[in-house]
Amino acid sequence: MNTDYAAKLEKAKQQQERARERQKAKQSNPEYQAKVKAKAQARASKAVEKKRQKLSDPLYIAEQREKQNQANARRLEKAKEKKPESKPPAARKSGTKIVYRERSTSTDEKRLWDELGQLPCVACLVHGKERYPVSIHHMRRRTVESCHKIVIPLCDWHHDTPAPKEVIESYEWMIPRHAKDSLGGKPAFEAANAKETELMLTAYTMIGRREEALKLLAL
Repeated sequence: MNTDYAAKLEKAKQQQERARERQKAKQSNPEYQAKVKAKAQARASKAVEKKRQKLSDPLYIAEQREKQNQANARRLEKAKEKKPESKPPAARKSGTKIVYRERSTSTDEKRLWDELGQLPCVACLVHGKERYPVSIHHMRRRTVESCHKIVIPLCDWHHDTPAPKEVIESYEWMIPRHAKDSLGGKPAFEAANAKETELMLTAYTMIGRREEALKLLAL
């Protein structure tokens, strides 16, 4: 290897290492962390307000209502074609254990999911990002009361699919709520983003259901 080239390569490596050390020191500074958090909260608040304005637009409301009507019509047609169950959806035995079926979804709950489904990932919003599409994450077991309403909209990488390594390297907060192998889980998810209850309140506020969220979270 050419001596000059080797020297330049070594110098570049040293510069990169010094830059990484400076970045680490900067990120570990409490004042810097506070500023980053404040900026993230400000971006999230701005995004929430922007979304609220959009959701209050009469034209947008009319479009969403039409979409909901169409979705309801499709579900109704599908329900008509579905054959009735021969047994009621009660508890059924599996071996020596009793397995309970999850609660069925009401029309109001489906309407809520449609509204939340129009939002971007509420965890990404904390960091000033918007990512679509979303899926509905249940914060409680699907057999308990109001389980289908105590929910938040999350993108796949925040819900149950680990993001690619290169994405996580750039966005350390992209942690899935449902752990896969050693990555993710509720404690890690909330530490990187926000508490689920806070995210739920944000999402409900964006669709004009803040008071309903407060009542549900008080249960």
